[in-house]
Amino acid sequence: MTPKVLPAFRWFLRLEPLWLAAMLVTFFYRSPARDPWLILCWGLPLFMAARWVVYRRLWARSPLDALYIAFLLLAALNVWAAGLDPTQPPFTRGLMMLGRPVMGIALSLAFVDSVRHSGRIDAVLHTTLALTLLVSFLGLTAVQWNAKSLQLAFITERLPRFTAFPDAAEGFNANELSGILAWAVPLSAGLALATRRRLWRWGFGAAFAAGFLALILGQSRFAIAGTLVALALLVPLVILSWRNRAAAWGMLIAVGILEILLIQGAFAPEQRSDRQDWDSESTAGRLALWDNAWTIIRDHPLFGVGLNMFRDARVRELYPVEIPGLPIIPHTHNEFLQIGTDLGLPGWLWAGALAATVIALLWHIYRRGDTPARRIAAAVGAGLLAHALFGVGDAIPIWDRWAFVGFWLLGLGCSVFEWVRPNKSQRNLYPFQW
Repeated sequence: MTPKVLPAFRWFLRLEPLWLAAMLVTFFYRSPARDPWLILCWGLPLFMAARWVVYRRLWARSPLDALYIAFLLLAALNVWAAGLDPTQPPFTRGLMMLGRPVMGIALSLAFVDSVRHSGRIDAVLHTTLALTLLVSFLGLTAVQWNAKSLQLAFITERLPRFTAFPDAAEGFNANELSGILAWAVPLSAGLALATRRRLWRWGFGAAFAAGFLALILGQSRFAIAGTLVALALLVPLVILSWRNRAAAWGMLIAVGILEILLIQGAFAPEQRSDRQDWDSESTAGRLALWDNAWTIIRDHPLFGVGLNMFRDARVRELYPVEIPGLPIIPHTHNEFLQIGTDLGLPGWLWAGALAATVIALLWHIYRRGDTPARRIAAAVGAGLLAHALFGVGDAIPIWDRWAFVGFWLLGLGCSVFEWVRPNKSQRNLYPFQW
C-alpha cells in the first residue's frame, strides 16, 4: 500500500461512527419508511475492507464473535427455510428483518474497535452517558401513560410532553420504555459509582434518578421487579461502605413496599376493583399468549415461523388468540418464547450460549480487572439481568427498534474486556483464533 493511499483509508474509517449514527436514526422508523434505508447495511463491508487495509483485521476481536456469526447464519437460514406450509414461500419478511440486528452487532464491534485503537474507554462511556440520559428523558416525557399509572397521575400530568422523536409523535408504549429502562437504570447506577470523574458521576447519577422515577411511573411490574433485584445484587459489588450499602438496600426495600401498595390500589381505593379486573385480564392474556407460543414451537421446532412473524396476520389466523384490549399482538410477552417462535430450538441454543458466554466474560473481568473495570462489568451485568427478568413477562424482540440497547450493553462489556486485556492472558475466552 503506497503512503498516499493509506491515509485515505484511515480517513474513511473515521466516518464509521457517523454511518452507525445514521443507521440508528433511520432504522428506528417503522416499515415501510425504514425499508429503503436498509441499504446502509451494505456500507459496513466497506469499513471492514478499509480496516483490513489499515490494521490487517476486519474487525476488533471480541469473545462474542463466534456467536454473532452463528446468529447471522442462523437468521439467514431461517429466511429461506421458515414457513408454515412447505408448499408455499416462507412467511418471513426475509432479509428486511436482519437490518436492526446487523446494526446492533456492528455497533457492539465498533465499541471494541474504539477501545483497541485508542487504548481508552472514554469514548464508549461518553456515548453511553448520552444514551442513558436520552432514555431517561424519554421515559419521563414521551410515554403513553395507561391505567396502571392513574394513582401517580398527580406526577405524570405535570410532566412536560415531548413529541418530536422520530416516528413516535404519540409517545412510546409505557411497557416498551420500561423494558429499555430495565437495561439503562441499573447500568447508570453502576457507572455512576465506577468513576471519580465528576461529569460521569453526576451525569450517570442524573440518568439513574430520572430513569428510576420513570420506571416507577410506568408501572411495568416485571421491569420494576427485575430492576430492584438487579440493583440489590449490584449494591455490594460497587459500594464499599456497609453504612452506604444499608442505606441503598433500605431505599430499594422502600420502593418495593411502595410498589406493593400501588399494586394493591392503596392510594386509590375507589379504583381497586377495576385494577383487580385489569390484573386478572392481564394475567389471563399472558397465559394465553404463552400457550399460543408453545403450540407454535411444538409445531415448528426447527425454524419457528420466521423472523418477527409471531405478529403476522397469517400466523395469527392459523394460531388465533384473543386478548381483550390488545387488537394487535406484537410479541409473545416472553423473550425466551419469542426467540423460540422466531428461530425455533436452534434459537434457544444460541440464546443459552450467549448468556453463558456473557456471564463468563463479566466474571472474568470482575476477577482480573481493576476497580473501575470491575464496577463497569457489574453495571453491565446488572442491566442485562434486570432486562432478562423483565423478559419473563414482556419482551423487546431482537428485531425491535430499541433492541440496539441490548447490543450496546454487550458492546460495552466486550469493550471493558478489551480495555483490561493487554496486561493479562485472556485468550481462553475467545472461541476462535483469527
